[in-house]
Amino acid sequence: MLRPDTAEQIQNIVRDTVRAELEIHLKVGALPQRVALNLKDAAAACGYSVDSIRFAIDRNELAPSYANTKPVIMVEELMRWVRTLPDQPRHF
Repeated sequence: MLRPDTAEQIQNIVRDTVRAELEIHLKVGALPQRVALNLKDAAAACGYSVDSIRFAIDRNELAPSYANTKPVIMVEELMRWVRTLPDQPRHF
């Protein structure tokens, strides 16, 4: 069992790494040059599960757009969401 401060440090390192990697991938074009991503691709782009993306949508933290009936996440919206993730873990 990790001490709470150690677990928090690890979470912060992972969060910062995900943010940095997402920005790098979008800047250098490692991701497809698309303006919107389906939920699976949005999840992969930021290292989260599709369920995590859906949960963020349900909590109104991430705003989808719709292509017919399918939700898509605009790349700018995904970047905004990742940048606004808390620096501390949430306790449910």
